[in-house]
Amino acid sequence: MGMWAMMASPLFMSVDLETIRPSSKGLLLNKMLLEINQDPLGVQGQRIWKFRKFEIWQRPLHKAHSYAIAVINSDNEGVPRTIKLSLSEFGVTGSPAFNVTDVFDGTSHGVAHVNDSFIYEVNPTGIYMVRLDPVMSWKR
Repeated sequence: MGMWAMMASPLFMSVDLETIRPSSKGLLLNKMLLEINQDPLGVQGQRIWKFRKFEIWQRPLHKAHSYAIAVINSDNEGVPRTIKLSLSEFGVTGSPAFNVTDVFDGTSHGVAHVNDSFIYEVNPTGIYMVRLDPVMSWKR
């Protein structure tokens, strides 16, 4: 579902909404995922970085200098993998700092400066996805 949102793709579901698992229904009704997919700017996400089994995707959003970012682990074996990157490596511009929000559960990860490094842990065949919204009056 995360990559569906990143690619601004149409979604066709063939499922009985009365019997669907609550977790699957939650994904289909996730407001932030739907907002990203239906963003009025209409620009598809682009892969901006690949290293071994990791990929970073970035999608600009219509709100000035806002982005959706996806970190993907395409490995299908083993345990969750970690990667350390800064927001500047995601190609984000327009603000020295961003509010970081987890797309799947809505958790705020606070304010991050573009040069701050983060450690991301992504499950095999998993995705970690955040929305970045600029903080215009940032003072470090």
